[in-house]
Amino acid sequence: MKRPLLTMLTILIIVSCRESSPLTENEKAGIIADVRQTLDNYYNDIGKSGLIAEFKYLDNSSEFFWAPPGYSSSISYDSVVTVLKQNAPRYKSIDISFDTLRIIPLSETLATYTTRLHSNMTDTSGKVMTFSLMETGVLIKRQDGWKLLSGQTSILSQQSEKKSDSNQDKIDEVYSIMSIAYKTYDIKLIKKIYTDEAYTIYAGDTSSISHEKNIFASFQRTFDYHKQREVTLDIKFKIIERKVDTEMAYDIGYFRIDKSDKQGVKTIGKPGKFVTVLLKQRDGSWKFQVDIYGDASFAAFQ
Repeated sequence: MKRPLLTMLTILIIVSCRESSPLTENEKAGIIADVRQTLDNYYNDIGKSGLIAEFKYLDNSSEFFWAPPGYSSSISYDSVVTVLKQNAPRYKSIDISFDTLRIIPLSETLATYTTRLHSNMTDTSGKVMTFSLMETGVLIKRQDGWKLLSGQTSILSQQSEKKSDSNQDKIDEVYSIMSIAYKTYDIKLIKKIYTDEAYTIYAGDTSSISHEKNIFASFQRTFDYHKQREVTLDIKFKIIERKVDTEMAYDIGYFRIDKSDKQGVKTIGKPGKFVTVLLKQRDGSWKFQVDIYGDASFAAFQ
């Protein structure tokens, strides 16, 4: 379920006003100082330890949600953790600093903030990316300190030291989203990466071609089955050929779905092969139009 950020912030403000007495100026000043220190520590720790440092500052409750850059709707705590774990190894340094910061205490245990951030990120290849970000969020006070409860981060501008093929990056993002969907059993993410007229074909099957509705039903059955058994899915891709035109692209490659049970015991999956056709959307994103897959040998995914 999508959770519009402004609506949720409005609800939090109303609830906090009803449930608590007005704060004194001294109380407000104390909360502002504490929240600012928390945010200072948050961004400093990211600079020291990378993206995984964020875990310490996120509220791991069912109420948590966040809309990261490039997402049109919010995602859950588990999805955010998966995104961070997946992206953390890609960067060797991250430097984040405030341009502006405004904190508004709502109650003794809730506060909102709005900040404009300057971020320099250097990936493992040495590519430096500079971002201007706008971030709005809610913090909640827990027994071990203030935690980020909900919010949204948006990119205002971006500069890169090296030119990159944005189409290549956005197509790679499609596979990253699929990987996150498998790890979090999130059918909403799958629906983001297939067109409304998408088809899938299993090369080793005599059954009919699956259309869009059947695609999602098939993914849902897979996710439900493994979620009920507390099995974590990890899909990996190995693309061996890609051709990108202005509006259409195709990939040829291999994939493998590994599984881990609730005790953490990992089973290596049997590889498969695939050919996908992707179409560029009006907003610049890419989606699968055709997804053809079949079995492959273990030697194929080395």
